[in-house]
Amino acid sequence: MGRCVDMKKHKLFGMKSHDCHVFMQRLVPVAFRELLPKKVWEALTEMSLFFRDVTSTVIREEDMVRLEQEIPEILCKLERVFPPSFFDSMEHLHVHLAYEARLAGPVQYRLMYPFERNLRKYKYNVRNKAHVEGCICNAHIVEEVSSYCSHYFEPPAYTRHRKVQRNDDGGIGEQHGYAGNLSIFTYPGRGFGELNRRYLTKEELKVAHIYILLNCREVQPYVDNFIDSLHQNFPQITKQEVDRKLDEDFASWFTGYARVHIDNQFIKALAEGPCRSVKPYTSYNVNGFKFHTKGRSFSRASNNSGVSMKGTNYSANDNDYYGVLTEILELEYKGSTPIKRTVFFKCEWFDPTPNVGMKLHPQYKLVDINHRKKLRKYEPFVLAMQATQAYYATYPSLRRDKSDWWAVCKTKARGIVDMPPSSLVSPQVDVSEPFQCDEDGLRFDVVSDNETIVRNDPNGEFMNLRDEDDNLDDETEFQDDSESESDDENENEEAYYETGSE
Repeated sequence: MGRCVDMKKHKLFGMKSHDCHVFMQRLVPVAFRELLPKKVWEALTEMSLFFRDVTSTVIREEDMVRLEQEIPEILCKLERVFPPSFFDSMEHLHVHLAYEARLAGPVQYRLMYPFERNLRKYKYNVRNKAHVEGCICNAHIVEEVSSYCSHYFEPPAYTRHRKVQRNDDGGIGEQHGYAGNLSIFTYPGRGFGELNRRYLTKEELKVAHIYILLNCREVQPYVDNFIDSLHQNFPQITKQEVDRKLDEDFASWFTGYARVHIDNQFIKALAEGPCRSVKPYTSYNVNGFKFHTKGRSFSRASNNSGVSMKGTNYSANDNDYYGVLTEILELEYKGSTPIKRTVFFKCEWFDPTPNVGMKLHPQYKLVDINHRKKLRKYEPFVLAMQATQAYYATYPSLRRDKSDWWAVCKTKARGIVDMPPSSLVSPQVDVSEPFQCDEDGLRFDVVSDNETIVRNDPNGEFMNLRDEDDNLDDETEFQDDSESESDDENENEEAYYETGSE
């Protein structure tokens, strides 16, 4: 977007539709916060947040009802700012967007971008302008034939149906096939820009070891046992003292306990601690994000070094931690084969203290961080699987008190939709296995036993849909065939979908 700025005429030119959406949804609250009066900035910010909520990948009906009630008030505020000639039928359409989203679902699946890309492809296929339709038909036939033949190629062959995703994390972890392996050793990730090995300091090794133990899912039962023993021996112990005991004593206690009572070789290796020699990277793909270290992003136009992590309260934005990625380290654990590895992010965390290192706007929930205030406690590490990406934007202001503050813009991984399972299925249904939902929100599974489609009803019982209705739609009856005809872009996204409706 920096190439669209004309400093002589003070205008933005050549912006594509996507650039306009990014500017409207993300940059307007930051760009005009210090340049416009408060009333004008509030009206523009409310319009920006409206479009961000309407075009989000996950929408809720109650949110759309709220936006449907708020948009007339927002337009009235804009009418007090802009002249009457600014308002035409396009500005009036905002009133209907929330209602349409409530009826038809997320807006991003009904945008014009896919159709514009398709029209561009058809236009590119035209080689003879005297026979436009013939060129398009010829190119389409060639594409269909080549796509059909590609299904018979050997698996290593690169085709459009086996296209590697943009931020490929390598798929399933390399040690996934070993029984009893831990989640932190099998989490997929892919490193780039390997550097020379270095050794962790004594303090880094201690902090990394205790952090991995406290954040490994398989070790959590032992952590609970340790906390229960503390409460039994010291009934008056406080939460702060429990946290201090976990940091100081749990690692040594768990090491001795694992040597005597645990047979799992992976948990034993985890209890002994990582090796001091680590392998650094400058870039790492995980969770659908591409992370760069601060040094690698320094001379680049795009900045991928911002890191965000959920705090204790997962429902509040003011409990999130924000920082800058300084190092990407791959730790190894001793023991017999297979080699056990996990990846750590070493970050410079900003102080999350309200009004000191972080500000949260009470109405619009906009987050600002003070990049000069650092976290006092020495906790630089975070597991790569726990990290999400954030971008920090500076304010175009000449005020000294504003130069220390950055606006936080959280990013979303491409092709990943975070859907809470409780919103799709009833509590009686086990959501540990992948499933799909029909238009009524009921879970159903496609099974191969006599080509029968089975669905769970709200009471947890199974129903045979063919017995219930013999006139099933072809789209439901031959679901696998319809999915095979989907384009490569949808296939990349469906690989990430844990839940969702067809």
